[in-house]
Amino acid sequence: MTEVRGWCDAHGWAVDVTDKSIVESKLGEYSAPSLQLRTTNGNVVYIEPIARHITGAEGLVDIYAWPSLRRFLLFRQDGGWTIRTDSGVPLPWKWSEQSFVEVIGASTSPM
Repeated sequence: MTEVRGWCDAHGWAVDVTDKSIVESKLGEYSAPSLQLRTTNGNVVYIEPIARHITGAEGLVDIYAWPSLRRFLLFRQDGGWTIRTDSGVPLPWKWSEQSFVEVIGASTSPM
């Protein structure tokens, strides 16, 4: 989230950080940062951690936008992040500032 917040700052996107409470059977209840960003054209994007332990991955983060209602998923696997569509199709981009900006652009564009 620190890295993403830096990318948002670099693009002039306003960011609000809140703590999200998560409950997992292996970890119990814990708090993790969640981001809400507003792009320069006024779209709102939420970046929320979902779980640290999930089947087939070491973490899951949701990225979804308003008003487009588009959603992307970040899966942590083998020490890196994989970007997937809402239906689970992996995207060919490696996680970076450029791919983050692409995801934000895709999530806020009209369908």
